[in-house]
Amino acid sequence: MKSIIFIIFSLILEIEINGNFLRNLKYEQSEINLGDDENTYDYGTISTNLRNKNLTNSNSKASSIDQSVCYIETKRIIIKNAEIEKESGDSSDIETSKLYGVNAAVLVQGGEVEISYSKITTKAKGSSALCVTNMGKATLAYPTIDSTSSSSGMGLHATYGGQIYSSYGTISTTGSSSPSLSTLKGKGVINCDYCTLSTSGSGSPLIYSNGEIKVTNTTGKATNAQMVVIEGKNTAATVEKFSILECYGNGKSVDNCGIFLYQSTSGNDKEGINTFNCLNSAMKILKQSKVYDSAPMFFVTNTKANINLEKCDFNYGSNIFLNIKGTSEWGKSGSNGGQVTLNLKNQEIKGDLIVDKISTLNLVMINSTFTGAINNGKTASKLNINLDKNSKIILTKNSYYTSLTNEDKSGKNIDKKNFKFSSYDVGKWIKTSSLVLIIFLFL
Repeated sequence: MKSIIFIIFSLILEIEINGNFLRNLKYEQSEINLGDDENTYDYGTISTNLRNKNLTNSNSKASSIDQSVCYIETKRIIIKNAEIEKESGDSSDIETSKLYGVNAAVLVQGGEVEISYSKITTKAKGSSALCVTNMGKATLAYPTIDSTSSSSGMGLHATYGGQIYSSYGTISTTGSSSPSLSTLKGKGVINCDYCTLSTSGSGSPLIYSNGEIKVTNTTGKATNAQMVVIEGKNTAATVEKFSILECYGNGKSVDNCGIFLYQSTSGNDKEGINTFNCLNSAMKILKQSKVYDSAPMFFVTNTKANINLEKCDFNYGSNIFLNIKGTSEWGKSGSNGGQVTLNLKNQEIKGDLIVDKISTLNLVMINSTFTGAINNGKTASKLNINLDKNSKIILTKNSYYTSLTNEDKSGKNIDKKNFKFSSYDVGKWIKTSSLVLIIFLFL
């Protein structure tokens, strides 16, 4: 009798888990808009061991170049209690593998799959464990994802409107350029709940979003990269509900940081707005990192960005919370700074805000406290501050802005501590500097 009750309970639990996933898929489907992006790859000759096959209590492998273990292009494929391994067979073209999923252990191209209590491993170069593309869908419950590829072996990877929903999973990678969660061209979507993420390869953040990635109740650790990287037009990453992410924060020196928002010149996406949302979570650059004392928590370059923070904890050693500047790495010199809106709600921040002469910052505070220096170098081309009456600024160095709106007309919510806190006219400064230069050249 007890056995029968247990079996019935297990079936109800499984139906409930898969039911929630399917409801999420239906809801998210209407949100996908590829716009000008279209997957034109010809999958007609795709190499695979198993095409549109249900798997239960099985062990399946693939070892040839550009070959997937499982290829799914129809709906309602079920994989349960299975082991899937891409044991060898490197990609013949890394870019093709990243964009279209060729050589992935499991490739979902326009189809739909439900994976539960299964393990997916990959050891081949340019082989993602799971790639979903061409508006395909995958739901995972209690998966184990293990990529030991030397490079470009993403854990969960979505492109061209592909959607992945995973819960109670472990997703780890060890190779370079191998994020745990990755969306690339075509606005893929990944949602992870109660997952554990880890990466150890160079250039392998926990989250790389060129689409939309959301993690909730999730922990993660990157020992050779940033926690989060966001690139491209209308792209976003969201960290919510008591998630805890950690990293060493080391990139290519120029992009050492905890969270990196930028626009590359790779052609993966057009210019637009990057968005990072964080709610009730913790982000940390670990003390073991060689860049612990120098890496900012946030770094923004060559893009427009919105950073929205509420009730989050940030732990790092550089005392630079946000650095906005142009570099020689991305964009056209002189016009490749960042334009950032930093929204703080019920948030405490400690650390400096640095903005170079080709960048801007719009700081909006609601029931929040900021302790640090704002534009200490007086370099920002524009720096706007908007405070509600319940917010407070505590200065640690001289700070400068181009406009200030403060609901507290008394100004008592700004603790200057004998430091300067004043406005400046950028246009006037430029004219004066130009005049000095002309006089100098004339002499």
